[in-house]
Amino acid sequence: MSVEEARRVGLCFRCAHAHRVVSAKGSVFYRCRAPGLPKYPPLPVIACPRYRPRGGDEGGEGG
Repeated sequence: MSVEEARRVGLCFRCAHAHRVVSAKGSVFYRCRAPGLPKYPPLPVIACPRYRPRGGDEGGEGG
């Protein structure tokens, strides 16, 4: 995963609810596991009411 991918994906790149999925053909998707939100949101996600930083990440939008 790269800085370029982080820019393309937005908040989902660092979100605890997001799961990176790689298809058999090599396509990459970000699946959201937060209740009440689309499973595969349009990227980049720049604001999200359910954003929660993954692991030791600090900050973020939406809370």
